[in-house]
Amino acid sequence: MPTRRRLDDAACPDKKTFRISLTGRVQGVGFRPTVCRTAKELGLEGEVRNFGTSAEILCSTDSERIKVFTERLRRLPPPVKVESIDAEEVAPRSFTGFHPAESTGKPHLSVLPADIGVCGECLRELAEKGNARYRYPFISCAQCGPRYTIIRKLPYDRGGTTMDVFPMCGLCREQYSSLKDRRCYGQTLSCPDCGPQLTGIRRDGARTEKEAAVLDARGLLEQGAILAVKAVGGFNLVCRADRAESVTALRRLKHRPTKPFAVLFANLTELSSACLVSSLERELLCSAARPIVLLDRSPKWRRSVCDEVAGAYGLLGAFLPAVGLYAMLAENLPLVVTSCNRSGTPILFRDSDMREYFLSHDAVSGVFWNRREILRPADDSVARAVCGAPQILRRTRGYEPEPAVTNAPSGNLLALGAQLEPALCLASGGRIYPVAVPGDLDEPSTRSLLKDTIADLSSLLNIRPESVVCDKHPLYYTTGLAHTLGLKCVQVQHHYAHAMSVIAEHGLKGKVLAVCFDGTGYGDNGSVWGGEFLLCDGVSYSRAGHLAEIPMIGGDISMKQGWKSALCHLEHAGLESADPRFPVVRAALRCGVNTIRSSSMGRLFDAVSAVLGLCRENTHQGRCAVACENAAAAALSDGKAPLQMAFSESSGVFDPAPLFPVLLSAKDAKAAALGFHHAVIRMVGQMAKEVGAEQVALCGGVFANRILLEGCRSELEKRGFSVYWNRSVPPGDGGISLGQAYYGLLKG
Repeated sequence: MPTRRRLDDAACPDKKTFRISLTGRVQGVGFRPTVCRTAKELGLEGEVRNFGTSAEILCSTDSERIKVFTERLRRLPPPVKVESIDAEEVAPRSFTGFHPAESTGKPHLSVLPADIGVCGECLRELAEKGNARYRYPFISCAQCGPRYTIIRKLPYDRGGTTMDVFPMCGLCREQYSSLKDRRCYGQTLSCPDCGPQLTGIRRDGARTEKEAAVLDARGLLEQGAILAVKAVGGFNLVCRADRAESVTALRRLKHRPTKPFAVLFANLTELSSACLVSSLERELLCSAARPIVLLDRSPKWRRSVCDEVAGAYGLLGAFLPAVGLYAMLAENLPLVVTSCNRSGTPILFRDSDMREYFLSHDAVSGVFWNRREILRPADDSVARAVCGAPQILRRTRGYEPEPAVTNAPSGNLLALGAQLEPALCLASGGRIYPVAVPGDLDEPSTRSLLKDTIADLSSLLNIRPESVVCDKHPLYYTTGLAHTLGLKCVQVQHHYAHAMSVIAEHGLKGKVLAVCFDGTGYGDNGSVWGGEFLLCDGVSYSRAGHLAEIPMIGGDISMKQGWKSALCHLEHAGLESADPRFPVVRAALRCGVNTIRSSSMGRLFDAVSAVLGLCRENTHQGRCAVACENAAAAALSDGKAPLQMAFSESSGVFDPAPLFPVLLSAKDAKAAALGFHHAVIRMVGQMAKEVGAEQVALCGGVFANRILLEGCRSELEKRGFSVYWNRSVPPGDGGISLGQAYYGLLKG
């Protein structure tokens, strides 16, 4: 057996052999080139094996120099991000120089690298005449290109990805092997002579290849056509963002009447002509993940984006190309780019499924694809800058499946999330890996994908869950699935899981007041919760306060009808309504027909929006609430004073009834919407003062509202509280599996 000496033992001047286990991340590639360069600068001898986001280094030197080496690795600048280094002395070995070795064996800790957007150097080469990769749509290097969506197995080497069917040409092989080249060990390395090629087919059957396909796709888009384009995580539907008839046709095709689309711009200069971009937002847009970023519009936004894309008010989702192909298609032509799917179903990512879709949808004028197989679907991520920090609102391509938490308690488990915004978490070795599952769990295809994702990631990450954590709602699909897996099943209350997601992200200890505002969640008393103040301490919590539970008409359809929520609140407040449906709603409430008691903040936002005439139907999730936020934002922009109103309070129960006489008589909907936001913010400050916990967590989907989040944070910090909110996972149900996983690990 080899002897092992930890590095903090007494230094020994003699040359010895050390094994260094390194975990973390190099943007888009493993550690081999970076480690080799650093080792050679110090004159070390040895080898490094790469596993994507971890590495094993064998090094022959003395104890003092190995300490210098590990310290240099810890301090490597971006894109390197080192999380941990562990070194030990092993049996002596002899090396000649320092070089990369084949990635045999298994990594110390499995981590899959995320997909990386095309880098600036590759974009420069894409436009450089005479370059070997000039106008090559799938250009990449060691620092960019797909990862997660193409990996078959770890370690992360070309032979374990769907790039294995593209043998490298002489040029690519030379660059791949040279430590001096930025493409060294770039597993997606390819060029026009050896890599994936673009193929296009029109509705009339005309077929194009390579550069001709790029030109044909661009020409069709200029004419106003809708195209299907194969991207990193699946097929997109694409059309011009400045042509109303094209966007309207896309809405009909997607059965998406009102939900805003995001707009792809070729570069930051073109994007900045339509949107106002801060330095932090610029960092997000240009980051390796290339997320859609929610931005304020510039006064000139209509020059490149029509109203049909996202309405005339509110933020605009904008993003930059993640692949070279989109940089060429969008040049001087901003594009609507959205997932190709039927509403509620996962994005299409298999070529065979796309062929069927194309044959049955005449509105699509052409499909453009390549032979590189996509193994896992991934929509574009969504992020924003809020409270001076980045926040992820949809954590998908570019972020998953990298861990959101790396210092959790040990244990192997699976967390299944909720019903809306499906996402799961796997946990092992103190790391928690969140992964979104695109689609709606009412759809069989999404349920199938959820099961496939569990099996796929468990195998790739080499995690064998010993327990499963799920919601307490008896009718959630994920709750039923959890009980079929043959594992120890732990159930956790919906809003407590929201709270735990913030606690996990920030590593909070001790008492935390969690302000949990969302649409619905199964409460401990059997009613619908959603406006909760939970006092959390470790694995226990108490309901310190909440919105008043009022009778509301139940059923999934009622959640989409803001007008119905409004009538329920008016009845609770003892007020009348001229709405001809009010007598029926009132009779149902008084007779207890299909009613349930609810403390939902989400439904309260819907009711306020409907009463003010801003929006009465949630034709997409959160539409009424966003209309209320947009009106409040307009009031702030116009310098309007908020209309004064307040909740009544008794023993921690806040009744919204006093708000509604003020809302009904309001002459200015914008000032009233702002006044409502201020009333909620004051309520949060009042409750925090009464509870007295020094730490406050703001969580739940309602906190996607920027005015509310920033207002609550400001109010609480003025009162001396430390305030936390979700940043690396969504505040809504898309991040709830992180809280479930953390609770399960703490529970043990």
